[in-house]
Amino acid sequence: MYDAICYVLANDRLADTVLQVLERYLSYHNPITEDYEDFGVDYTSEYDMLRYFQEHPDLAVTRYWNGPQAIGGGHPHISPNHALLDSSAPKIMAGAHFLADGHLVISLTIESNDEAEDLMLVELKQFLQSSTGLISYVDYSNFLSFDSAAEFKAICDSL
Repeated sequence: MYDAICYVLANDRLADTVLQVLERYLSYHNPITEDYEDFGVDYTSEYDMLRYFQEHPDLAVTRYWNGPQAIGGGHPHISPNHALLDSSAPKIMAGAHFLADGHLVISLTIESNDEAEDLMLVELKQFLQSSTGLISYVDYSNFLSFDSAAEFKAICDSL
């Protein structure tokens, strides 16, 4: 088995968009609770951190969230709101990629089964009302990299 990452370009850079994705796909996610201090700012909450990224469109930063471990099962809990993944799926991780050109790319990482990732990409694009997205298979020596929405769109168009 290997991991697949579904990336979709969001139509906005809102903290609420990130929170809606987390609620839909990782409603029982482990919140970012550490006292983050970056860009010279000390955030009091996860939401404040996301709002700061929203309000500073020139910042490029990525944050990731994991689902919690299921009690006694050793598998992360998949959000009950998500119908495309079997509840025995081993993991899901969400990413918010705030780009320096003012855009936001959302990613969901799942264990590939040669079908789940295709369904996930379609659903995530529908959820974000976006037509721009792609699937990348994890190669730990060569992660997909993009610095702007234009670069991300060019990668999508090249596939």
